[in-house]
Amino acid sequence: MNKTNVVNFPRKKRVSTTLPAIYTFVFGTLVGPAIAAAILGVIYLVSGSLGMGPPSIKALKAGELLPYTAVRVLDGYIWSAIPAALAALVVSVLVYRTGNFHWLYGAVAAAVSATLMAVVTGGQASVHTTFIAVIAATTAVLGRMVLVAAKVLE
Repeated sequence: MNKTNVVNFPRKKRVSTTLPAIYTFVFGTLVGPAIAAAILGVIYLVSGSLGMGPPSIKALKAGELLPYTAVRVLDGYIWSAIPAALAALVVSVLVYRTGNFHWLYGAVAAAVSATLMAVVTGGQASVHTTFIAVIAATTAVLGRMVLVAAKVLE
């Protein structure tokens, strides 16, 4: 195969890390809670369809699963906004200083901020801290994958 018509352009170095840091913060605060809510929605729909999950899902009648899931997804989106902003702030500082962040830093920042929020607010959320931390860490890893795919991060 003749490769004479292929031109390899050198990759440009970033002059500033300010813009990727801003994109990381905005993405983390706006899209992060949406990813977490989507994960939560899938969990509720699958567990409700299979007849598993907490008693509140098992007690639902036919046709009540979708509205119940919609309310829970909206609650999850609203509740996760503050921990997502805290994790995005930590990660965007890393991006500002180094130009990138490892996926594990994002997962730890998200899990710790979500767990702290659940414990501080108390109530029913404080009982499910492990589950909340896993969803937050998964959301952070998926968010970093999207930022890499969009070429905001390397």
